[in-house]
Amino acid sequence: MPELIPVGLIEILQIFGLPGLIVFMWWYDKKETRVILDKYKDDMTQIKRMYENNVSLVNDYLELTKDYKQIAKDLHDVIIMNTQAWQRAADDINRNQYCPLNRIKKQAPGPEDK
Repeated sequence: MPELIPVGLIEILQIFGLPGLIVFMWWYDKKETRVILDKYKDDMTQIKRMYENNVSLVNDYLELTKDYKQIAKDLHDVIIMNTQAWQRAADDINRNQYCPLNRIKKQAPGPEDK
């Protein structure tokens, strides 16, 4: 017949009785609980690290969006200045009164038309 109760438990019962068995079970259970709690602590540490990394990523993203907003504003200003410069160039071309080949007929003739 196979042995159902380990030899160590029988010796504990013989030496210490039922209170010894209760203390052994409490100690053994506490040892297992410690292993579980240590594993849980490691898992929580990893989760904490992941959250800290996420916060770091969010902060980096916020800094990048600030930089992007500044670049977009600068680009907007450049486009407006470029458009104004081309408009002035177009106006100057349309009002060219100094080149006789491109002179626009006006009511008052230029000095060369007299």
